[in-house]
Amino acid sequence: MITGRVPATAAWRSARIAGLVGVLAARSSVTAVRARFDADPSRLRREARARNAATLRSTLGGMKGGALKAGQLLSTVDSLFPPDPERTWTEALTSMQESNPPLPWSQVQPELVRGLGPRWRESLVEIDAVAVAAALLGQVHRGTWQ
Repeated sequence: MITGRVPATAAWRSARIAGLVGVLAARSSVTAVRARFDADPSRLRREARARNAATLRSTLGGMKGGALKAGQLLSTVDSLFPPDPERTWTEALTSMQESNPPLPWSQVQPELVRGLGPRWRESLVEIDAVAVAAALLGQVHRGTWQ
C-alpha cells in the first residue's frame, strides 16, 4: 500500500519526476567513479542498476496515472536502457504491469463522497479500507450495499 499521498497536482508530479532523474543520474555518476577504483566494477554496476530500477519502479508506480503508464510503456522498449544482461530495468518496469500499489484510504474516501455523495455510507454500509486489487486507473474494495 502507498503510505504517502499520491501526487495530485501537475507541479508535484513534475517535481517528483525531476527528483527521480536527479537521483538516477547522481547514483550512476557516483557508480562510474567508484567503478574505476573497485576490484569488482561489474558488481558495482549491477548493484547500481538494481537500485536505479527499483527507484524508478517505486517512483513511477507510486504516482499512478500517466507516470505509471509511462513506466509500463518503457518496459516494452529494451533499447531505451543501458546494456543490462540481467534485464534489471525491464523486470522492474514490467512488474508495474502486474502489480500496483493501491491508493491510501485517506485519498479513496473523498472520491466516494465525490462519486456517491456525502451520504454514501447510508447506501454502502460496509467497505474494506484495504483494496483487494489495484490497477492503473482504479482499485477494488470489498463492500456491501444496503
